[in-house]
Amino acid sequence: MGRMYSEEELLEALKQKAKELGRTPKSKEVKKDYMMPSVNTYQSRFGTYNNALEKAGLKFNEKSFSKQKLLKMLKIKAKELGKTPTKEDINNDKRMASSATYYNKFESYTEACRKAGLEPNSIGGNHKRIS
Repeated sequence: MGRMYSEEELLEALKQKAKELGRTPKSKEVKKDYMMPSVNTYQSRFGTYNNALEKAGLKFNEKSFSKQKLLKMLKIKAKELGKTPTKEDINNDKRMASSATYYNKFESYTEACRKAGLEPNSIGGNHKRIS
């Protein structure tokens, strides 16, 4: 079971990360920093990662993507990989929006895959090939 953070500790961790980077941390950077509370913790506590940034007094990451642009990016990534991309595939590609962005726009990454006409990945990790 993970550690319980106070709201103040969560916001302070974001401010420290921003100070270290010299700018607002992206959710991908927070995910990769195992010393930080998880992005999911910020989302469950503040509703969204951007809400947490705002509450911490940090500038939003305003790289706002339309649903259409997000779906196009998913299709391109799927074509590159020859399969439906996993969340990890998305999060590890700096050209892509994070899986959290897909969640915020489509309620789930699986739903975004469906809307893009891709076969969602099963939880077990079997990836259906696309043509």
